[in-house]
Amino acid sequence: MDENIGGGKLENDYKNPVEGAMSKIEMSEELNNLIRQEYIIGSFYKSARPDIQEVLVDKYRDNKSWDKIADDRHIDEKTARRWRDDFKNGVSAWIP
Repeated sequence: MDENIGGGKLENDYKNPVEGAMSKIEMSEELNNLIRQEYIIGSFYKSARPDIQEVLVDKYRDNKSWDKIADDRHIDEKTARRWRDDFKNGVSAWIP
């Protein structure tokens, strides 16, 4: 008894080699852009002062509020935000 009603043949399979190649190229370009961005951000992060690195980790990895970051680091909230802004401005100069 065959329980595979409908066969097993894929009826609407559409393969266009040109579209497939273009899709791979586009995904490759996007992936390369993301890798480049990761490298730039990592380079800026590694060259930042340790106290700035700690503020960035608190904000973006640990999702702490600016008030909590300022209290934990014994700095003004505006200082923490300025460090973040300076970091982002430096990175954005290298990322289109």
